[in-house]
Amino acid sequence: MNLWGKFIDAQAELRKIYHAIAVLSWDQQTYMPKLGTEARAESLAYLEKLAHSRLISEEFSQLIKDLEAVQDDETRGPIYRAARRNYESSAKIPSDLIEESARANSLAIAAWQEAKLKEDFSLFEKQLEKQFELALKKAEALGYEDEPYDALLGVFEPGMKTKDVDEIFSQLKEALMPLLKEVVANQGDKPNLFNQDFSKQGQWDLGIKALKEMGFDFDSGRQDYSAHPFTIGLDPKDVRITTQINERTFPASLFSSLHEGGHALYEQGIPSEWRHLAVGRAASLAVHESQSRLWENIVGRSKEYLLHLWPTMIELFPKQLQDVEFDLFYQAVNWVNPSLIRVDADEVTYNLHIFVRFELERDVLCGRLKVKDLPDAWNEKIKQYLGLEVPSPSKGLLQDIHWSLGSIGYFPTYALGNIMASQFYAKAELDLPNLQYDIAEGKLITLREWLRENIHKKGSTLIPLELVKDVTGKELSVEPYIIYLKNKYLR
Repeated sequence: MNLWGKFIDAQAELRKIYHAIAVLSWDQQTYMPKLGTEARAESLAYLEKLAHSRLISEEFSQLIKDLEAVQDDETRGPIYRAARRNYESSAKIPSDLIEESARANSLAIAAWQEAKLKEDFSLFEKQLEKQFELALKKAEALGYEDEPYDALLGVFEPGMKTKDVDEIFSQLKEALMPLLKEVVANQGDKPNLFNQDFSKQGQWDLGIKALKEMGFDFDSGRQDYSAHPFTIGLDPKDVRITTQINERTFPASLFSSLHEGGHALYEQGIPSEWRHLAVGRAASLAVHESQSRLWENIVGRSKEYLLHLWPTMIELFPKQLQDVEFDLFYQAVNWVNPSLIRVDADEVTYNLHIFVRFELERDVLCGRLKVKDLPDAWNEKIKQYLGLEVPSPSKGLLQDIHWSLGSIGYFPTYALGNIMASQFYAKAELDLPNLQYDIAEGKLITLREWLRENIHKKGSTLIPLELVKDVTGKELSVEPYIIYLKNKYLR
């Protein structure tokens, strides 16, 4: 077998191990019994270490060196460069640290779930300290120029630095804070439509309808329930999403399905021939988030698409909605109101939640804040940005699963995803003059195909900032996002 064949086979072997890891992780967050945590932690730790040792092996390292000449080849170059980026970052991290992190994640998930249920941060504090300790070890192994956060951010957003995020967030704050005040001052009283029960089955059926209209392939995916909605792509032909449905939080489940469906379309749109290769992944988590936020907000909360769904909603919930004016419903769905829960936040206040996580993570990593003091620091920042008092840990820093997963340096990707989503959509509108009319008729495949051709099919051939420039012809900018928000909420 020639060198290129060995290179491809080595990546295929790795992806098979990661496939097993993904199945075990999905099961842990959906159907695994509570007492299975310890055994699952051991299995995941073993597989993560195994995959990492194969990735940084002397044999694979030699293949990377021997094939350097193909990096500029039109066909093989993108495949090689993606694998090399993956290898170079992974080779810096000791296998023992990978194993330790995987074990810590499984234990931390269980601790977080119990702490959230019992409203007791102390049950999670020890595990969270461990996660920040491991994050610092990882940052030191990866290396950084200015601060540890640079290294961790780079894992999720290749090519971006903390100072870049700081600049973007400063521009966002400058625009969002006065926008929030203006919108809240002018919108009047919130329509009281959702303080009643909406059947779980009806909400499920509505979410399934939206997923089908988006073009989610149910022969290559499925939707289940979980404590925190998520998407996991085992393979382009096996993409799992989950949702959470509460009878008193309609229509949150619809937007959850649209959000996770956006992630899933990205996974399903990656070329199948890349299924075993490093290039067969998303460009970054912010690009991934751009897809989910685009479908959830720009499409899902639009007047055009909600009007299309309106007859179905009345059919599913006649008692609750038959006497409601659609404009009142649209106003209620897009109501701007500072709230405690990030996933329930409106479009104007959502990024304020991201600022909180970003600033707290940096403070802990730089030694300015101890983990034991995080609850108080969280509550102070929520008061600063949103003007709210936090009544309990589950509505405060325990609301998200991500820290228990060791995803530190991850949260900026949400806000960056919002910015990218608006920039991508603005370009799609230029390329597809009838897009709004198609959305109004529920013909969402037009948009899915544009996204698939321009973003999904490129996998990780480009790093995120390169992809934004390639798709839109412009550098990443907050301007399209601010224009979108002002047009929607001040018009």
